[in-house]
Order: sequence, then structure tokens, then C-alpha cells
Amino acid sequence: MNDYQRTELEAEWGAATAEQNAFALSRMETQLDDPRITEEVNKGRHVVISCSDVFCPATDAYIGVGVSLEKSFETREEAVQMASRLNEEFRESLWFESRSPGEVEEEPTPVFQYTDSDQDDVPF
Repeated sequence: MNDYQRTELEAEWGAATAEQNAFALSRMETQLDDPRITEEVNKGRHVVISCSDVFCPATDAYIGVGVSLEKSFETREEAVQMASRLNEEFRESLWFESRSPGEVEEEPTPVFQYTDSDQDDVPF
């Protein structure tokens, strides 16, 4: 975040509570997608990714789904096999997917996009 964005937010934060400010800042600074996933897929590799819920460290409010690279493989079969095995092991806390070159990734729906009228969206 640059100085201009921070100044704009500080001006708007005057009407928000401390919890709302902490939550808004966490959502802006938390990167949910791992850029290494795109790098590996662009190299022609098949990847296994883990997906888990991400919460604000200050308020424990839900931010979104974090996606991170677990491992990349030469073949799709290896990636699918590992994703299946990991889904069995971590059934309750994480879920795993495989992505391959050429697959169209769904455009994620943003959990939060900051606008001037979003003070009512904060979950507290």
C-alpha cells in the first residue's frame, strides 16, 4: 500500500471502530493466492494446491480462502494422486486440488472490495 492509499484510508477510518479498521487493514494486506502456482503452471508443470480458510489475526473474522502451492509434478496423474491422498489425510482442515497447464482457472469472487460505503459490510 502506498502513502496516498494509506492517507485516503486514514481519512475514511475516522468513522470506523478499531476492530473495523484492523479488519479492513488485514483484508488489504493479506495475500490469498500464492504467485508460485501461476509460475509453475506457466512452466508446463502440474501442481497440487492447498486451500484453507484465512481469518483476521486481530479480530478472528473470516477474510477468505487462502491458496498455496504444495508441490509440482511432471504428470497430471502424479498431481491428482497426491491431491487425493492429501484430501484423505486432511479431510477436516484443508482441501487440495490439482491444476494443469491449459486448464481454465475460475476467476475467484473477491470476498471484499473496499469502497466508501463498505462500513456496513464489516462483520462486527
